[in-house]
Amino acid sequence: MILLALGALLGIVPFSVSLEIPPYTGKYNVGMTKQVIAVDPYPDFLAPGNISTSFLATFFYPTLETPARPGTARYMDRGTANTSEVIFELPAGTLANLTSRIIWDAPFAKTLSQKEGHLSPTLIFSPALQAPSIEAYTLILSELASQGYTVAALAHPYELGYVLYPNGSEYYGQDVDYESDAASIFGVVYDRVNDTLAFIDTWPALSKTMGFPSATKHFGIFGHSIGGAVALEVAQLVDPSIVVSGINLDGEFVLALNSSAADIKRPSLLLAHQGHNFTLDPTWATYTKQQSDWWRFITVEGTGHWDFSDATFWKELYQMINPVIIGDLSGTRMIEITKRLVGGFFNWTLLGHEDVTLFNHPALTFPELVLSGAHNGSQRKTT
Repeated sequence: MILLALGALLGIVPFSVSLEIPPYTGKYNVGMTKQVIAVDPYPDFLAPGNISTSFLATFFYPTLETPARPGTARYMDRGTANTSEVIFELPAGTLANLTSRIIWDAPFAKTLSQKEGHLSPTLIFSPALQAPSIEAYTLILSELASQGYTVAALAHPYELGYVLYPNGSEYYGQDVDYESDAASIFGVVYDRVNDTLAFIDTWPALSKTMGFPSATKHFGIFGHSIGGAVALEVAQLVDPSIVVSGINLDGEFVLALNSSAADIKRPSLLLAHQGHNFTLDPTWATYTKQQSDWWRFITVEGTGHWDFSDATFWKELYQMINPVIIGDLSGTRMIEITKRLVGGFFNWTLLGHEDVTLFNHPALTFPELVLSGAHNGSQRKTT
């Protein structure tokens, strides 16, 4: 089970105060805002009273507002930074000193639909099990927003390390031994699937209230670790016209996706760290065997499980010696690879801009990539 089993991250070196994280590179600047989404009460083993009534959606979206350069906005609030530092065993205060070019509550780039010829495509993201926060994925989420996407990252209270609601309410993750308790993992998947389906139902009205000219009838979906399994689990539960495609970033499959009923009947992309293969994780073999539509399994050599998060950048600041969770590949290089693969997949499946070479011969674009498995689907033609 690829979970948050973090070893000691030693040899941390000092860095300058107010260092800026790598900026996004798309044509748009990036805004960020948070919305609490109320849901009908449902059973939740993590919540007090075992009932959930809401979750938090963090939005990264395109804006025409101009940020300071270098960025002066705080990368993480104090509570999020403290929790991330504890989980990754970093010196107190280090992440809180980082800045970004993201603009909080900036107006949406409302001329986007005229410039691009379509509404801003909406993506839904689900993080790793017990990830410290949504902000631990700022690099990929803000990059997608800078390309014109509206990204909704969903956080379930009492499950992630730290969740801060806009009204100041704080929710800390419960101490659960997921490694030895499969039922708890299934409970997390159940909660997140419920949250995601509620978001899909709520988004048409919410986007109008927020003034976001974003797509509301179809979505792309992706996630890291167990979040990747959640993403494709949701995809299977709804019509392909609603959730068009999905990405699993290095996560083990569970429930229906680890069975003979795993076919999601739409394109899916599986990205893996070095060593994540069909032998280590037979759930990927089960999943791919059942797919009738296009799929790719691409391995990124020189990486660990947490290189699919902002930790790939943190290792450029601090010496992380645990090769199980963080690999030797440069964080700068990993950021470039992830944004090309994730962005390229959604550019194809949602916008029709196919990058044949990247997904059929990925090593021609990045020598670190290995095409570990592929199927074009019975109804698709790919050169």
